[in-house]
Amino acid sequence: MNINLINFLFGIGTVAIQILIIKLLVVLTIFDKIKNLKLFRHVQKHSMHAALILAVGATLGSLYYSIFLGWLPCDLCWYQRIFMYPQVLIMAIAIWTKDAKGRIYTMWFSAIGAGFALYQTLLQFGVENPVITECSTEMGAVGCSSISILQFGYITFPVMSLSVFIAMFLLAYIYKK
Repeated sequence: MNINLINFLFGIGTVAIQILIIKLLVVLTIFDKIKNLKLFRHVQKHSMHAALILAVGATLGSLYYSIFLGWLPCDLCWYQRIFMYPQVLIMAIAIWTKDAKGRIYTMWFSAIGAGFALYQTLLQFGVENPVITECSTEMGAVGCSSISILQFGYITFPVMSLSVFIAMFLLAYIYKK
């Protein structure tokens, strides 16, 4: 499959996730007015399922770039993976056991992962004065400030990661709130 097509599809997916984030923020601002609506209760009931789908997609996407395309992640990308990959298992178990506490773990993992993604995004676009000037480039990994892909003029790997982490945080937050 053409790498440009894959990057484009991931870019489109990221834009869709960002639209979801905006919708979730709107829902949270009018929560008291809509909390009794049947549609909202349905969304609230299944929001962890949606967060799980995002976590699975992000995990498979990052593994695709690493395993099949041979792109080695930088140090900050590894930290983001540390906070993304376990969420697949955490959310699956929480959904299966109907444990509402799983949302707390998802929120914490997502918040910390989003922090790493935000820092790397700021580093890539030159907004942040870097504490980490350059990550380890052992074995051919790119530096943390390197931009491997750029879609629509702003979507990079850490922007994708940040979008997914924020969406999962918000979905976990509204889960049976």
